[in-house]
Amino acid sequence: KRQYYYLSHTPVIEGSESILIETRDRYRPDIVIRVKKMSYGQDYWIDYYTGAILFKFPIPSMDINFNPVFIIVSYESEIEDKKYNIFGGRLTYKPVENLEIGLTSITEEKEIDNYNLLGTDIKVKLPLNTIMRVEFAKTHSLFNIDGIYTPKDGKGYLFEIKSSPNENLSISAYYKKTDDYFDNISATEIMRGSEKYGADFNYFLKSKNTSIYGKYFNEKDKLNDTFYENISLGFGKKFESLKFRIETYYEHSNNKYIPPTNPTSRYPFDISEYLLEESLGLKFSIEKKFSQNFTFIGEYKSNLLSNAGNMGHIGLEYNLEKNRKIYFREFFAKFEERLENRGIFGIESEIFTNTVAFNEYRLLDGIEGRSLQQSIGLRNRFLLGENITGNISIENLHTLKGQERKNQPDAFAIGVGFEYLPKEHIKVISRLEYRNETDGNSKLGELGCAYKYNPSWTFFMKERFYSDRFDNTSNINSKTLLGFAYRPIDNDKFNAIGKVELKREENSSFKDNSYIFSFEGLYQLNEKTQISGKYAGKFVKSLNTDTYTDLIGVKITRDLNNRFDISAEYRILRNNEIGSISHGGSLEIGYSIFKNIYLSFGYSFDKFDNDLRGDFYYNKGPFIRLRIKFSENSFNFFH
Repeated sequence: KRQYYYLSHTPVIEGSESILIETRDRYRPDIVIRVKKMSYGQDYWIDYYTGAILFKFPIPSMDINFNPVFIIVSYESEIEDKKYNIFGGRLTYKPVENLEIGLTSITEEKEIDNYNLLGTDIKVKLPLNTIMRVEFAKTHSLFNIDGIYTPKDGKGYLFEIKSSPNENLSISAYYKKTDDYFDNISATEIMRGSEKYGADFNYFLKSKNTSIYGKYFNEKDKLNDTFYENISLGFGKKFESLKFRIETYYEHSNNKYIPPTNPTSRYPFDISEYLLEESLGLKFSIEKKFSQNFTFIGEYKSNLLSNAGNMGHIGLEYNLEKNRKIYFREFFAKFEERLENRGIFGIESEIFTNTVAFNEYRLLDGIEGRSLQQSIGLRNRFLLGENITGNISIENLHTLKGQERKNQPDAFAIGVGFEYLPKEHIKVISRLEYRNETDGNSKLGELGCAYKYNPSWTFFMKERFYSDRFDNTSNINSKTLLGFAYRPIDNDKFNAIGKVELKREENSSFKDNSYIFSFEGLYQLNEKTQISGKYAGKFVKSLNTDTYTDLIGVKITRDLNNRFDISAEYRILRNNEIGSISHGGSLEIGYSIFKNIYLSFGYSFDKFDNDLRGDFYYNKGPFIRLRIKFSENSFNFFH
């Protein structure tokens, strides 16, 4: 994946984003296997003005089982000089113990026509440990039809029932349908103009080691006039050191690849390259434990209608220690127009929770076959020495012979990072990432250093450079930061921080160089009163104009008692090019939840340039803020 990810609508309303990393089944992309929510600051950084997202670690394009990994972002953006509202609500009502009724309504104001969603749902608990769920939703949204934004209404339906009448039997069935113009923007897995239904069951015999299971799935894509049907029935048996399954299946499909430029495309959830027109056959799978640490895995799927569609895999796993194993797997498949053979060899180690290292080779069609893909990967954080820690990630997907898959372009990516602490008062961090794909490449480099000259003075610097070139477009983004912090520990009456920052942004349509400097100080007037001041300037040199803007701010904070404080801030923003002056500020009241931890409520009267403000919140309107005061002794409880 790329290092920077750019959102399509900007500027982004601060704090409105929600970012998920989803791993989906490669044969059923509507099924989410794993999901992890990202946290701002801990997992990623975002520039709300440009919509650029930078993760603090590389995001792989697929997991070790070839399941695709997706970045899902939901957010709100604003249009300059125009105000739109988003409002809605959710109401649930339980008239009786086993019945729950819900109503959901959402309206998003837009320039041409508003978006509306109205839905109702019913959840019923029935006898025999059965739960039935019914949902209905109606949407009103805009669609680009032949270059014209046209308002359309659409409906969506869901019926689902799950039952476990006893501990040995589980049954489920569902039906989903959406109109051609149904648009639920918060549900990425729901495809408009589709109809899906299916059922499955699993029954354990008395021994609990023997099971009979079956599945049925039918999907119709009305927009592209395609369908996919799958039905299977199987038998499974488990012994002390052996598990095996035998299954009969039938598949029928006319799915075809629809390019992403087509408005009815299923990209990136298109699986047409994996499906045959028709197949009927048997599937065998076995897992044999030769010892506590050594396991053999095998599976074979045979199509009785033709030679195409025969596929399977074998594998060996050996546990080296508690959280570390070495494995080998060989996948093979024969389709109508291609023959695939993928081999995987690697070492997997769970370093921390949700952190897995891998190092593997994947072969497609074998050394002598039509294509060869290699994948080498390592996700790890390791200790290089007493004062050095690091992390490295490598991923390579390359087709040496034959045509690469449309949904899986050839790519090589590497990321390396180090943290060096030679002495208590010096810290050095670095990060390098590079990715090369068929249609372009990207590079990212970071270097940071902090030096504590004495107990009162600290100096710091950070350099970040990023460039990419994809589909004949290019972006360059660099940032250089130099600064100091002054905080005398023997006399805490006055603290100060100063920064100088150079920012460069360039692409095919614009080029901006920004030079930003700021100085701010805080003076403790008496036991209950603090006065702070700030001066910041920003010089922007673009292709056509040069502008200089500066900001002057003064803030007074007064402790009302041991729990409450109140503050008022006044700011002046001056644009020297046009001679304009803007006035702003904020009012804020804070409450001490615990010692040195404050919850504040306030109102900002402006939304001045965030490069000059420097605060996290910069939009006009009410805000809530959590403040934490740190001192030299804040973390003594860890010792």
